[in-house]
Amino acid sequence: AATQLLGRDPSSLEAEIPVLGGLLSPQIPTELQSQALQALLRIDVPAAADALLTGWRGYSPSLRSQVLDILLSRVAWQTALLDRIERNDLSAGEIDVARRQSLLQNPDAAVRQRAERLLQGQVSSDRAAVVTQYQPAAELMGDRTRGKQVFAKSCAQCHALDGVGHAVGPDLAALANKSPQFLVQEIFDPNRNTDSRYIGYAAVTNIGLTVSGLVAEESGTSITLRGPEGREQVLLRSVIEDLQSTGKSLMPEGLEKDLKTQDVADLIAYLTAAAPPARQVAGNRPEVVRMVEGQIALTADRASIHGIEITFEGPPFHNIGFWHAPTDHLVWQFELAAAGQYDVWLYSACHPDSAGNAFVIESGTDSFQGTTRSTGGWDRYESRKVGQLSLAAGSQRLVLRPEGTAALKGALMDLQGVYLAPAGDDPVLIVKAPAAVTAEPEDPQSAAARVLDDSVSAAEREALIKKFLHEAPALTRALVADLEPGTPEEYRRIPWIWRVAIAAGKQNEDKILKEILAVALPRDNAPLVDWQAVVIGGGLINGVSQLEKWPAERFAELLNDQPELRSRWDRSLELAAEMADTAAVPAGTRYDALRMVALRGWERSGEQLARYLRSGTNEELQMGAVSGLVDVDSSEAAAALLAGLEQFPAHNRALAIDGLLRGKARLEGLISALESGKAKREWLNDSKKKRLRELPDTKLRKRAAATLD
Repeated sequence: AATQLLGRDPSSLEAEIPVLGGLLSPQIPTELQSQALQALLRIDVPAAADALLTGWRGYSPSLRSQVLDILLSRVAWQTALLDRIERNDLSAGEIDVARRQSLLQNPDAAVRQRAERLLQGQVSSDRAAVVTQYQPAAELMGDRTRGKQVFAKSCAQCHALDGVGHAVGPDLAALANKSPQFLVQEIFDPNRNTDSRYIGYAAVTNIGLTVSGLVAEESGTSITLRGPEGREQVLLRSVIEDLQSTGKSLMPEGLEKDLKTQDVADLIAYLTAAAPPARQVAGNRPEVVRMVEGQIALTADRASIHGIEITFEGPPFHNIGFWHAPTDHLVWQFELAAAGQYDVWLYSACHPDSAGNAFVIESGTDSFQGTTRSTGGWDRYESRKVGQLSLAAGSQRLVLRPEGTAALKGALMDLQGVYLAPAGDDPVLIVKAPAAVTAEPEDPQSAAARVLDDSVSAAEREALIKKFLHEAPALTRALVADLEPGTPEEYRRIPWIWRVAIAAGKQNEDKILKEILAVALPRDNAPLVDWQAVVIGGGLINGVSQLEKWPAERFAELLNDQPELRSRWDRSLELAAEMADTAAVPAGTRYDALRMVALRGWERSGEQLARYLRSGTNEELQMGAVSGLVDVDSSEAAAALLAGLEQFPAHNRALAIDGLLRGKARLEGLISALESGKAKREWLNDSKKKRLRELPDTKLRKRAAATLD
C-alpha cells in the first residue's frame, strides 16, 4: 500500500525515483514490481526513464514488457529507449515485434526515423563473412536423410522436429516456408534477427550457483529457467542474487566449426521438407512470375496457398481470403532480371474489425514486418506501400505470412496481389472490378444460386448463409442440386456446402440436424461421396464437437426415433472408414471421413485412427484423427492423444490438449502428464492454463496449479 503512495507528491518525486527503481530487481515479488512501475509512470521527468532502464539486463521477460509499455507512453521516454539501443546498452532483438512495430509506426517523425535506423537486424562483420562463406549451401542439392542426422547432432539439444530433439527454442516447423538463403543466415548469424522470447538469461543464487537458460515461466515468487535438452530449474526470487540477460539468442554462434557446406545443404533439405503441400484450389495456378517493364506482379492466382481454410476466392476480386490461422501463408516464385532495392506494395482489403494484425514479408535473406490497416470493408481494396526488400537477380521466392503464432483477430486480409517496383516507382496494378449489385435473395433456392456465384464477394455469400441458416436443410439441398460427384464442380461448391453444415452443427437444433442428415446420408446401396462426408464429418459432427458435446451421444439421441435415418447413418460410418484410407480422395475430405469414423467408438475405430497419429503423417489427416479421438469418450482414446503430444505439430497438439480438457478422467490424465513431464507447460497457452487454474474440482485444481507455478 505504501508503494502506491509513491509518485504522487510533487515535492518528493526526485527522491522517490531511486527507491522505485530498486523495487524492479528480480528478488522483489511481481506485485511490488508492478506497483513501482505504476508509480514511475506518474513521474514525468527524464530520471524516471533512466530508473526504468538501469536494471534492464536483470529484468525478466514479463517485467521487460511492462517497462517497454511505460517507456512507449511518452515521446521523451521513447527517445531515452532509442538512446540506449544506439549506445548498445540494449539490443533491438530484446524488444518484441509488437512494440518494435509501435516505434516503427510512431506518429512522431523523429522517433520513427530513428527507429527505422536502429531496429533493423544488426549485422556482425565476422558473422557476415561466415554467412557469405556458407551461402553456396543454398544452391546445393541436399539429402533429407543426412540432414536429419545433422539436425540430431547439432540442433536437437534445443529444437524439436519430427519427434526428434527438445522444444527449447522456436518451433522449426515454421521454417519450412523460409528460403534457403534465409536459413543459412539464421544458422550462422543467430543474433541478427533475435526473437525476444528466446533471449538467454543467467541467474546467480545466494549460494553462488549459476543457472542459465530461457525464462520459461515466472510467478510472483519464482522464475523458471529452461536450458538445453529442456532441463528446467525453478528458482525462488528470494534466493536470486543476480539475474542478467545476455542480450543474445540462446542459440550459439560458431556452428561453422562443426558443419561443412554440404552438411548445411542437407540440414536445409530436412528443415524445408516439413512444409505441407500447397492447397489445390480452382482458379489458382501457381507458376513462376517474370518481370514486366521492370516490375513483378505477384497476383493471388499465382501464389502457392498453404493452410487449412485460406483459399483463392475467384471473381469478382480474384483474391486470397479466409486467412484465419497464424500458420496460413502464401509463397510466390519469381525471376528477377536485375538486383536492387524494391518497394513492396499490397493491393488488399481489410474490415475494421480485423485491422491491426501483424504480417511478415520475406524474400532471400531480407524481410520486414507490417501491420494491416482498415480499408473500410472486405470489398474495398486499396494499394499501400508496406516496405522495401533488397533482392538479388535470378530465381527468388517471396513469402507472406502472419507474424508469430498468436491467433489472428478475424482475418489477416483479403489480398489481390503483392507488387515489387524499383525503389521510388509506383506499381502497375492488375485490378479486378467488382460485380454489379443485384436484388437480395428471398428464398433458400435463390440464396444458394447467389452463394455459388463466384462473382459475388465472400462477405456477401457468408451473410446469405447466416440469413438463411434457419432454413439450412433447404439451402443445403439447393447447393447440391444437380451436383455430379467426382467433378471439379463438386469441389468448387464444397467450401460453401461446408460453411452451411458447420454453422448448423454449432446451432445444434434437432429439427435442422435431422433434416440435413436426410439430405446428406447416402441412400440404399449408394456410395458415400465427397460432399456428403464434408457435410456430415466436417460440418455437423465438427460443429457439435466444438460445443464440447460428445457427438456419438448427441447423434444417437437424435436418431433414436428415426430408424430409417439410423440405418443410413450406421452404413455411412462404415463407408467413411473406407473413404478415410483411400489415397485418391483429397486429404481435406479424408479428414471429414476420419471425423465420421470416430463415431464408431474406440473398439471399431481406434486402430485406424491411431495409424494417422504417427510422425510424418500428412498434417491434415493427422488433424482428422486427433479431432476424431477427441470425440471418442474412452480412456484408450485419451491415452492415444497423450502419447502423441510430443510429436504432434503445434496446431494438432493444441487440438489434442483442448480435447484432454474435456471431462474429469481426461483432465486427470493431462495433469498427471504435466506432473511427470510427459506434457510440457509451454504447450498450454494462457487460456488453457487459466482453465486448469479455475477447475471446479478442488483436488484437480490444486494439482494443476502446482504444475503451472
